[in-house]
Amino acid sequence: PVKGTLGVVGDVRLGPWGIGFPARIDTGADLSSLDARDIVVRNNIAAFKLGKRWGSRRLQIPIVDWRHIQTSMGVEKRPVVELSICLGSKLFRTPVTLKDRSEMIYPFLVGRSALNGLFLVDSSRANTAQPVCSAASQS
Repeated sequence: PVKGTLGVVGDVRLGPWGIGFPARIDTGADLSSLDARDIVVRNNIAAFKLGKRWGSRRLQIPIVDWRHIQTSMGVEKRPVVELSICLGSKLFRTPVTLKDRSEMIYPFLVGRSALNGLFLVDSSRANTAQPVCSAASQS
């Protein structure tokens, strides 16, 4: 399969909701991360709210794992969900941690595990691929 080339920032679209976000492509992070506010976990389901710029929409999704993530402030335990994301022309499922990213510029961070085998990253470029996925492009 042909690998797509991404710059250091781009746009992603989350399925099945079709919500688009600007994203930072971060080869230093293992897992991707979504800006999730007011996270409540009950019966292994994460309920959370998106930021105001994305309609403050409330979403619910099953938790598939918990990860201890090293941050500049220490170690945090975060819920991991599996999301279908559209990046460039590729639609695929990937593990994503939920974290309040309201202090960050980008509400979505694309980590190495999502890029693996699908994309090359050119750090001299930005916004190289808009999300243009169809149901037929699912991998």
